[in-house]
Amino acid sequence: MESGSGPSSEELTLLLAAKDATIIAQATLIEQLAARVEELERRLGKDSSNSSRPPSSDPAFAKPAPKRSSRTLSGKRRGKQNGAPGTTLRLVEDPDEIVRREPAACCGCGADLAHALVFDERRHQVFDVPPRRRART
Repeated sequence: MESGSGPSSEELTLLLAAKDATIIAQATLIEQLAARVEELERRLGKDSSNSSRPPSSDPAFAKPAPKRSSRTLSGKRRGKQNGAPGTTLRLVEDPDEIVRREPAACCGCGADLAHALVFDERRHQVFDVPPRRRART
């Protein structure tokens, strides 16, 4: 190599050949990495619906929302419709049994409640369901 001039044509040829070899090696590596990324993305997209994996292996955050009913709304409100006769079990005026629950002491401070004023009364009625009859066989 001469001190005042640039690289010789042989050196340039060697440098360009080395650069070409590096570019070819990098292109090959890029192709391999792209194929690897494609394979990993394909694996990542698998779940129990498109592979033999069990549903319990699906990530919880990736599950689709449950499908809503495809039935169309009729425009009516739910429950009893206006104008339809209603039925209910009315309170009986003369019940068979009356149970009074009067606490002896305050549950907070423990004070005696024998002579305390009544500030609330509630009426509650229980309807016993008759036992089921078994079909004769």
